[in-house]
Amino acid sequence: MGINLKRSNYAFKYPFERMAAYASGAASTYQDVSQARALDFGFGGGRHLKVLSDLGYDVYGIDISEDAIDTTRYNFGEDLVNRVKLTKDNILERQVYPEGYFDVILTAGVIWSAGYELLIAFMDKLVPLIKDNGYLIANFKTKFDDLYSSGEQVSDGGKSVYVPEYSNKWAFLDIDDLKELMERYNLEIEKLERYERYCNNEVRLSYWDVAARKRQ
Repeated sequence: MGINLKRSNYAFKYPFERMAAYASGAASTYQDVSQARALDFGFGGGRHLKVLSDLGYDVYGIDISEDAIDTTRYNFGEDLVNRVKLTKDNILERQVYPEGYFDVILTAGVIWSAGYELLIAFMDKLVPLIKDNGYLIANFKTKFDDLYSSGEQVSDGGKSVYVPEYSNKWAFLDIDDLKELMERYNLEIEKLERYERYCNNEVRLSYWDVAARKRQ
């Protein structure tokens, strides 16, 4: 069994509170939520899979990592793994699901984590999978984040920044960038909050938590 211990610690078992609340709010719009399909894109250690499953959705999860399913099993048990439909795959390489298949797509800590160009590539693949009037629930890094100011801007008009602490390029958005992104994909923001936490009580980590509805 492959276990990602980083994704098995307390922080990675606890969901983003606003995103859980947004998923709950979306669930309340369906007469029978068990008929609403929800995808956790990049489910990692399973923390948002559990939220979606507990809310009653018909839950799917996809992750590129070899150990994601085992880590979810380790974190939340065999019962959760058996209740949801999990796949190891890469949507950038092939179409895994048909267009308009999901009522809700939730993604946390994933689509911004390799720069703005890849964020757009993910959005190009994910948004068509959402039904009209369905929801995208996602978080994005903000430019209030300390890692934005300490990193090296490399491309995309300042939206992509190399973050030495993580040896990777991340995407950071200001509020206008975020609104432009939502408009580009015909998504109407219904709920939006800037969420911040501190790493080691020193480094501010800042996110836009968004629930947006796909227009018809």
